[in-house]
Amino acid sequence: MDHWNLSGWQWLFVIEGLASSLVGVSVWFLMPDYPHSVSWLTPDEKMMVMNRLKDDHAAGTSSSSDANASSVNVAVKAISWREVRDTMLDKRVLTMSGLFFVMLNCAYIQSFFMPAVVKEMLDDPVWANLLTAPIYSVAIVASLSNSIIADRTGKYHWCVAGACTIGMISYLALAYALTGSSFIFKYAATIGAASASYATIPPYLAWFTLNLRTSTASAVGTAMIVSIGNVGGFVGPQIMSFSEKWYGTLGYGLGVAGVLEFLAVIGVLLLAWWQGDLGGRKSKGYEQIVDHEPEMEEPSWKAYGTA
Repeated sequence: MDHWNLSGWQWLFVIEGLASSLVGVSVWFLMPDYPHSVSWLTPDEKMMVMNRLKDDHAAGTSSSSDANASSVNVAVKAISWREVRDTMLDKRVLTMSGLFFVMLNCAYIQSFFMPAVVKEMLDDPVWANLLTAPIYSVAIVASLSNSIIADRTGKYHWCVAGACTIGMISYLALAYALTGSSFIFKYAATIGAASASYATIPPYLAWFTLNLRTSTASAVGTAMIVSIGNVGGFVGPQIMSFSEKWYGTLGYGLGVAGVLEFLAVIGVLLLAWWQGDLGGRKSKGYEQIVDHEPEMEEPSWKAYGTA
């Protein structure tokens, strides 16, 4: 595939970048600007969304008179830089950023090094690549299942902690048995590690988003948490590289991943306890938004453009 003075691996980046660029441009034209202009919401759902926007705006204004005066203009709420600063310094946001960093270390470890781990079991590159596909197939099912359970029960922290616990056991078992034990045992541990890494992220993203009350806090907090977490994309692979370079095996790196999963379990449960949510109730944000949904009012479409 060497054309136009580009190698095959360079074309891979070009194609992936082009696809992302096309999606980005299409969003500008295809994504609706306002709730009333979408076709996939019922009238009641449109009213519910705009009442949430009104409630969000009222929470960010300095007085009730400001909120009432701006109730017809909630779509153009200015960003409060004080709220940006408070969000970035919020202890929950900082804690969740650290936890996401820990989780993504494990996710990137399995993402970049899973074929190498399987190869170390078999010492056959062809079979290593072939046997990697079933691992990710099971991981996709685990991720979707955990996401559905978390969404239907509202017990996001338990779903995250449960997935991290499975990941901890799987990584530690794999690290211990990588150079010994039966292939079936090691392959099962590999599936468990990959599935746990994938299944952890969706409910965790939903959990911290639901706990950020206003739109500004949600935007700033999400950006900060994801940005800090993605530093794990550098640290995680380095852990595995050092393990292979210094000790001649990936086992020590997998052991570190198991320890990181343990820290994630402890951190998630402590955070839930700190928020008074350890007993299995729905998350604080979920209760505010869903269980205590304000009485819907007929919205003013003028605030959102022409109906």
